Amino acid sequence: MYCKYCNKECKNKNSLAQHEIRCKHNPNKINTSNCFGNLNPIYRQAWNKGLTKETDIRLKKISESLSKTFKENGGTFKGRHHSKETLEKLKRAGGLRVNSGRSKKGWYKGFYLRSTYELVYVIYNLDHNIHFKPCKRTYLYEYNGEKHRYYPDFELDDGTIIEIKGYANEQTKAKINSVIDRPIKVLFKQDLKYAFDYVKDNYAYDKLEDLFEKNGKLAPIGRALE
Repeated sequence: MYCKYCNKECKNKNSLAQHEIRCKHNPNKINTSNCFGNLNPIYRQAWNKGLTKETDIRLKKISESLSKTFKENGGTFKGRHHSKETLEKLKRAGGLRVNSGRSKKGWYKGFYLRSTYELVYVIYNLDHNIHFKPCKRTYLYEYNGEKHRYYPDFELDDGTIIEIKGYANEQTKAKINSVIDRPIKVLFKQDLKYAFDYVKDNYAYDKLEDLFEKNGKLAPIGRALE
């Protein structure tokens, strides 16, 4: 498989896709400039910026898939309702919204986690007796002229807030800037390499999300999944 911009050979479709969106010959490549100073995030430009389903085959396929799902559900997208017990758990966890976003989500030893990034962070901290807790603080911030509420991920014993992100954008910057009463540390994938490596070396799984609790029970640890 070869890059359509520079003809570089890539091992598979995923490698090709990751290379092409960063290829220096791609006029719409991702801007990886450091936009938040010392926070060291990666700024990601939306891959579909300026594209339409008439000009891009990927958007056309997404549009067709959504239309099909919409029709199969009788012209509406069905939502989910959560039990009182689940809603109460979310309140205790600091206001997290179950099933929000696209990342893999689940429970792990009493923590509701919204991504595998958060999962490896929690596993590493628990296994190494590093004290932390879900952050129950909320902050108001303004973005695109509207006010929103920011729910940080975790809080350390000294009050430092830990925010775990897959990528950063201008809304992320607005959230971070709303925290003015205490230190805040933003962790991206490269910052969590130590946790990913630890989980890989000490846990058995096919996919990281296999380590989330299954039907109220923890997935097997330290041995192959059954």
